[in-house]
Amino acid sequence: MAEAEAKLEEEGCGFLCVHEKVVEKVQHELPHEETLLRLADLFKVFGDGTRVRKNFISNSKLTVDASG
Repeated sequence: MAEAEAKLEEEGCGFLCVHEKVVEKVQHELPHEETLLRLADLFKVFGDGTRVRKNFISNSKLTVDASG
């Protein structure tokens, strides 16, 4: 909060309005850090087109069976 207050002093009118109940609700509903990190890793995978293609191919009937 101190950074936001300092920025307001420099750039604005100096008035800071914090909706405490909204902040508390968001903090309460926010997933655990581990969940957020795992979700971020999942999005990294889908951020690379090659990885998406490999995943699609490995999960489709296009995969070549080495035994046959």
